[in-house]
Amino acid sequence: MSNSREIDESVVKKVAEGSLVRVRAIPGASRACVRCVENGELKVDVNAPPDKGRANEEIITLLSQFFGTNKSRIGIVRGFSSRSKQVIIRELDHDMVLQQIRTL
Repeated sequence: MSNSREIDESVVKKVAEGSLVRVRAIPGASRACVRCVENGELKVDVNAPPDKGRANEEIITLLSQFFGTNKSRIGIVRGFSSRSKQVIIRELDHDMVLQQIRTL
């Protein structure tokens, strides 16, 4: 697991709309969950295969539950067909995002 300094600099970036979070998707996992921070990315295990956007939909659902916000406030900005993604969490304070990530 990463320390707070790494999380501040590499996982979450403050933007005008909210926060950008670097996410690493692990599709086909046996259990769907937000797992840990590793190599500057928030690792998210999903049950869904990376087919027709199913894994992306599940990532958005998991992140909305993890951060306690509506799915409509979360969107994938970059990496739709990649395991490494950049996700925006709109209207959620940067510090709150960091605080929640640090609970992992």
